[in-house]
This record gives sequence, structure tokens and C-alpha cells, in this order.
Amino acid sequence: MASKAAQTETASVEHEVRDRLLSRLLEDGAGQFGDRTFLNFMGDKRGITYGELDENANRFAGGLRALGLEKGTKLGVMLPNCVEYLYLLIGAAKIGAVTVPINTGYKGDLLAHVINNSDAEILVVDERFVETVSEVGVGLDGLKTILVYSDTDAPAKTVRIGSA
Repeated sequence: MASKAAQTETASVEHEVRDRLLSRLLEDGAGQFGDRTFLNFMGDKRGITYGELDENANRFAGGLRALGLEKGTKLGVMLPNCVEYLYLLIGAAKIGAVTVPINTGYKGDLLAHVINNSDAEILVVDERFVETVSEVGVGLDGLKTILVYSDTDAPAKTVRIGSA
């Protein structure tokens, strides 16, 4: 839930309706409410500030851009509820990529159908679901890269599809 203080104050920056993008509104909020709590996620007592959310979303946007994601590119996301999902969602929005959430309970033909029909070039998948995705991997036509997310401190794994 958004901070009550932030909800009651009027943002000093106004944008035309066509320019009211999620990323721009977040950047404005970070500038105006930087150290205030934006969200308490799943019992986190400290919470995530506007500034932290914007900073992390920018990092995720940079990483996605480095992988070749750009405006209009589809990004499949198969993650459980985690704060990194939020960073990824907003980071993708910042570069204009289209996120395609994929239910973590999908398996087999249904999972392959959803991924193939999403036109996603990159899939971000939690390490717990890698085996599920690999079981249908041969039938995934458009995917170029799979990013494996782990909630440990280990770096994310990147798997390029179709490369030797």
C-alpha cells in the first residue's frame, strides 16, 4: 500500500494525460518523496522507499536493455510474488518493453502454448520453475534467452537459446 503521507500530498509536477507514464510518475515520486515509504512488501517492516524503487527499477531497466530489450519487445515473467518482480515490471515499463506474466502453476503443453503465443523473446523464470520450463524447452519457438532468478546472493544465470 502506498504511503498515506504521499497519498495526501499533491505532486508538484504535472504531465499531460498522454505523458502520464508509470515510469515518469515513479521518477517524479522519487524526486518528491524519495525517502518515504512507497510499499511494505510481505511484512517487511522497513519497507521500500520511492527512491529505492526507482533506483532498483533503473538497474533492472539497464540490465534488460543490455540483453537487447527495447520498446515493444515482449518479456515473459514466471516469478512468484517477490519484490524483484516489481522492480522487473517497472524496469521493463521504463524502456517500453511489454511484460507477459506467466502463471507459475502452468506446465507442459499449456505452458508451451502460453510462452509461444506471448511472442516473448526473453523469459525470466524463478529457479524453482526451471525444470518445468526445460521440460517444454524444445517446443519453445521464439525465445532467445532465459534468465534464471534466484533469491540467493548468487548472480542470475543467463541461458541463450540456440547458441552453441
